[in-house]
Amino acid sequence: MTINQLKIPASFQKGWVSLWGPTLVVFLIFFIFFCYFFSKIPLLHDGDSYYHLAVARLYVQQGFVDQLDWARFSAMHSGFGDKELLFHALLMPFVRWLPSELGGKLALALLNALTAAVLANLSIRSIGKWGVFVPVWLFGTSAAFTLRMSRLRPEILSLLIMMAATWVASQKKYRWVMILAALYALSYTAVHVLVGLSIGWFVVIWWIERRWEWRLPVYVTIGAVIGLAVHPHFPSNLNIWLIQNIDFFLLKNHLDVGNEIQPSSITTILSLNLGWLLGLVIFWRSATKNHARSKTTGTELLFLVNALAFSLLYLLMQRFSIYCVPFVTIALLYHMNYRNLEIGRWTYLPWRGKLPFVATFGLCLCTSILSAWYVYVNLSDHSVFDINHRKDWQALGQIIPQGAKVAAPWDATELYVWAAPQARYLNLLDPVFMAVPYGSAYLILKNIWNGDEPDVPYTVKAHLDSDYIVFPYKRHTQLYRRLLHDPRAKLLYRGHSALFRLMPDKNNKFMVNWQIIPDNGKWPPEEGDINKKEIYFPQQVDPIGQGYERYVNATRSDSNTGCINLARVEEVEEPVNVEYEISSYGPSSIWHNEKLIIKNLFPAKATLGQGVRLSLELESGRHIFSIRTCPDKRQNGFYFLERSRSLLN
Repeated sequence: MTINQLKIPASFQKGWVSLWGPTLVVFLIFFIFFCYFFSKIPLLHDGDSYYHLAVARLYVQQGFVDQLDWARFSAMHSGFGDKELLFHALLMPFVRWLPSELGGKLALALLNALTAAVLANLSIRSIGKWGVFVPVWLFGTSAAFTLRMSRLRPEILSLLIMMAATWVASQKKYRWVMILAALYALSYTAVHVLVGLSIGWFVVIWWIERRWEWRLPVYVTIGAVIGLAVHPHFPSNLNIWLIQNIDFFLLKNHLDVGNEIQPSSITTILSLNLGWLLGLVIFWRSATKNHARSKTTGTELLFLVNALAFSLLYLLMQRFSIYCVPFVTIALLYHMNYRNLEIGRWTYLPWRGKLPFVATFGLCLCTSILSAWYVYVNLSDHSVFDINHRKDWQALGQIIPQGAKVAAPWDATELYVWAAPQARYLNLLDPVFMAVPYGSAYLILKNIWNGDEPDVPYTVKAHLDSDYIVFPYKRHTQLYRRLLHDPRAKLLYRGHSALFRLMPDKNNKFMVNWQIIPDNGKWPPEEGDINKKEIYFPQQVDPIGQGYERYVNATRSDSNTGCINLARVEEVEEPVNVEYEISSYGPSSIWHNEKLIIKNLFPAKATLGQGVRLSLELESGRHIFSIRTCPDKRQNGFYFLERSRSLLN
């Protein structure tokens, strides 16, 4: 039976051969390629990828929960307000029927193939048959775009919906615009971007064509409102939107945000997108007039608005490359269509002369070698080829007990919730979700991760209500050094991550109960001067303080702007040899009775294991230890720890 016998309309046959057939071929080729590519990479790129798989797995197991137990110190704890609900729902079949990591790779391959197919479809509509090669050009020559597409993130779904919404808006299919806007509000947090673009479309159409396309912003806004309102976590999703899109930019300079939020240098932008930029020039210089071909009107204006908006955003934040590259490309192609231009046989050089378009475009595609090298280096830096990371996660999943309260960095937690979902962490996705509702706790945690907090076990227990600490130890080396030789922290595991458990019963070897000695008193003090004082350091009287705090924090005194004198009496029942470790935050000097035994102790940021070891022979009786400690970087205090004790013969 022939096609004519099936009575298929000629218009459909023509559309299938020239548009939908090539689109399907592009989808299949890219899907097969990315399935193979991701199968050869041991791990998914980026911690966010594993977080999204973990949420999809959580939904499969418990339904659309509106409380995120993984984030005890986050705005999402009591009201999840999942800002990527539809994306997680789409991932659910992949984690239900497949091992979650394999399912994630398959889903990522599918999303990349769909993106390539949509790019090909829009490009064929604008410039004809050469549009088939546009996805190859973009994926192959823009490392910035490809690296963003290698992450299992909802921004890929956002791009797909935004391209579809722009196209149907240009075709005046307003109901579809409203439906896509509602889906966008359920898929991605930045629903205001689509609303803003629709306003831009309205303004540009009025400015250039003097047409009032008021239905564009109205239908987009209605769709966005519907999407937000039907969200199963409403109204928590509105609170999350406010924090993510308003508070974040107000607090960004005070948060430890990721590099993707920072701008890229012009040099970096050019190097990552060299082939793509060269291709834009080649396409433009290869355009020739063809008055016989049909053109699409209005579409070029909408894509132009998108291109301008995301180009500006890309200059401000590198994460927007995923939108900038495709929208600038499509805007150029539809501008060529609007001017009745098509890709000709020749590429005209800036000076006299021309080269075959096939040769120049082939040269452009050769830059994919450079792009592939950039992608490989970046993936290597993110350890996606290091199979030991999976062993690391498996070990953490086995060691961390059910319901354990764990302090972890927000970015690493995105991985930990996938590897050890039984634990209860602090925060994830972005520091702003902790900084807004728990501002003081966020500042404390920030000091812990950057290594400035001297008394980590006490601070983690008292202020963060945690019994475990886990972190990538090579990124937090100072914190690792602090905990490694602290008796109050036990190292349970060290791979790429270090896991410590707090040990409240390992505190009896610290010398505490120090008393402040006035500057105008006798120094070093006599025993009578010490007994007159009633204020001791550390001062904690609550159970947590008594069980954990052993750092002598001199900043709690009234004279916290300069050096402070402290002393204590040590009772010795029989002659012993004692080895002490003294580790101070700033410069310090130490006396035993009236003898200066350490002068100007080198500051070790109060890190146990890096202090001074001191061996003293103590006769039976009372011994006075005195210390003058001075501040460093607004911190002032010390540890005085007994490391060993033996009887004298």
